[in-house]
Amino acid sequence: MAAPVVHGRDLRAKAEMPTLVVVHSDNTPPLSFKGMNFTPKGLVLDFWKAWSVQTGIGVTVVQTDWPNSLRMMREGTADVHGGLYYTESRDAFLDFSIPILKQKATLFVRADLDITDISDLRGRYVGVLEQGYSQSWLREHYPELKRKPYKNSRHMVEGARAGEVDGLLTEYATLVYQLGSTGQSRDFVPLQSLYEETLKAAVAQGRADLLELVDQGIRDMGEEQRRKIYERWIIPDDALPGWLWPAAGAGLIALIIGLAAVFSGGLRRE
Repeated sequence: MAAPVVHGRDLRAKAEMPTLVVVHSDNTPPLSFKGMNFTPKGLVLDFWKAWSVQTGIGVTVVQTDWPNSLRMMREGTADVHGGLYYTESRDAFLDFSIPILKQKATLFVRADLDITDISDLRGRYVGVLEQGYSQSWLREHYPELKRKPYKNSRHMVEGARAGEVDGLLTEYATLVYQLGSTGQSRDFVPLQSLYEETLKAAVAQGRADLLELVDQGIRDMGEEQRRKIYERWIIPDDALPGWLWPAAGAGLIALIIGLAAVFSGGLRRE
């Protein structure tokens, strides 16, 4: 069961403070997903564990589908969203923290189609995350494209396997992991990086006291600690030779990410 929601006014009194409920996706590797034996894993999990150690405040991370993670924030059944992008619609009910990390989103398309430009997808469906940033971004910048929303990235690539979509848009690391793990690394290829956004935590609008606490914990963690957590799960762009990424293909990249997840999880259990 989830820990109780914080209602106390004195959030600085850490000894008296209940455990914070942090919510995130249950299937967005390598950010947040379920590993072997359904054990919660991912960058977001590690980040909030480190934040908890830094602040001395207990944290319970709840994993659920993406739309429900937003619903929990609206309804007050979660205290903090573990990481998402700013949008005007979310700003209507959330207040956002200082930056946690940046991510790139890439459009993948079917390898057997003659698609060389995003305009070639006109009239075809592109898989996006339901109530996710990719859905709103594509609606704003390419309204002529058809969007098919899915509750998580796993459902998205399974829809691709079933022939429901010809394109996929979400974070690059997530797609290569999911395509590789479902045996579709040769079926879809990256066409274009469409945007880079900053991942931030968020609290219910008006919770200035809680937001201050979240921000201070992020600052106290320091850039170096945040970078180490990031690189534990995501290979930096400059860590491999430029020629390797297009030559290796999504399968090898997914394998690298998968091995990193296995070994990272194993080391933490020891």
